[in-house]
Amino acid sequence: MANYISKNIISQAYIHIEIGDLTDEEIEKIRNSIEDFVSTRSRFFLNDTIESNVEFRTGSLKIYATIMGTLLGLYEGVSKYTDFKASVKEIYSDVHELSDYISKEIIFITKAKRDDRIRIESRTGVIGSLNAIIDKIDTISSMTGKRNPNDIAQELKDLSKQINKLISVIKSQEDKELIIQGIADISSKIPEKPIPKDEEKLSALEILAYDDGLKKFYDSLSLYNSSREPF
Repeated sequence: MANYISKNIISQAYIHIEIGDLTDEEIEKIRNSIEDFVSTRSRFFLNDTIESNVEFRTGSLKIYATIMGTLLGLYEGVSKYTDFKASVKEIYSDVHELSDYISKEIIFITKAKRDDRIRIESRTGVIGSLNAIIDKIDTISSMTGKRNPNDIAQELKDLSKQINKLISVIKSQEDKELIIQGIADISSKIPEKPIPKDEEKLSALEILAYDDGLKKFYDSLSLYNSSREPF
C-alpha cells in the first residue's frame, strides 16, 4: 500500500460518466488499465518518487485518478536550471498537461461517448494553488503606484488567506519551508511602504491600511517580527 503520509495531491483527474452495467470482471479490467497508465505516465512526466491511486465509485461511474508527491521532489528536478518562480511555472504546466492527458485516456479506456460524460475535471492540487499565489504576487507588484493603497491592502489580505490555506494542507515540513522561502524571495518587489498614485498625497488611513495588509502578508509567511521590522 502506498505511503501518502508526507505526500500532497499533485494532480487529480476526476471523471464522472454514465455507462451501461458492467460486470465485476469488466470493472477490474478497466481499473487495471487506468492504474497502469496513471502510474507509468506520472512517473515518466514528473519523477520516480510519484505515487498514484485510482478510486472507483460505482452507480454512475466516478473515477478519481490521484497523483501524490512532494513539492520538494518535483522542485529539485527543475530548480538547477531556473529560479523558484520559473520552476513552479514549469511544474504547473507539466502537472496540468498530465492531468488533462490522464482524463482523456480514461475516457478512451472506458469508451465513454460525449453523451455519457457527466463531468470531467483536471485538477492541479497544491501546485495549482502555489501557482495562483505567485500570479497574485505579480498582480500586487504591478499595482504599485497605479492603484489606491486600500485596494492593494485588500489584495495583500486575500493573498495571506491563500497562503494560510495552502500551508494548512501541506503534509511535508520540507515542502512548507520550500513554499515559505520561495514566496518570501519573490515578494521583494512589493514595497515596504505605499507608493502614491500619480504622486498624490496619501492619507494616514491609507498608509495604515497598507501597513496592515502587508503585516498580514508577512504574518502568513511567519516572517513578520523575525526578518522584518514592525511598522
